Amino acid sequence: MFAQRSVVLAGLMFAAVGLSGCSTQQPLYNAENVSIASGSGTPLSVQQVENAIMDAAKYKRWTPTKVGPGHILATINVRQHRAEVDIYYTANEFDIQYKDSQVLEYDGQNIHRNYNKWVMLLEEQIKLRLANV
Repeated sequence: MFAQRSVVLAGLMFAAVGLSGCSTQQPLYNAENVSIASGSGTPLSVQQVENAIMDAAKYKRWTPTKVGPGHILATINVRQHRAEVDIYYTANEFDIQYKDSQVLEYDGQNIHRNYNKWVMLLEEQIKLRLANV
């Protein structure tokens, strides 16, 4: 009986130590100075880049809103989580920059890993759309 309790307690302690090392936070990811390339190799217009960003954002379930020339605000809501990013773009490159979030544990440097995943997937979808122009 005592041996069983010791094994159970040891197992619980091991699990607690293991779980404490499984942080959901990662350093915040921003996509910066991402080069734009069309599939045909021809230069793209700012309007083509904007269209690709808007389409990619909608496809990945972000809500994009044009704020001004070369600037889109995109918001995503997943369950109780919310993230906002500023997307700045020219005909040659784009950036995706953190703006705000709710329930994503942002502490000024680190954020929930799902935020990074959402931004990376958005970045990849934008590049894919641009490559098909």
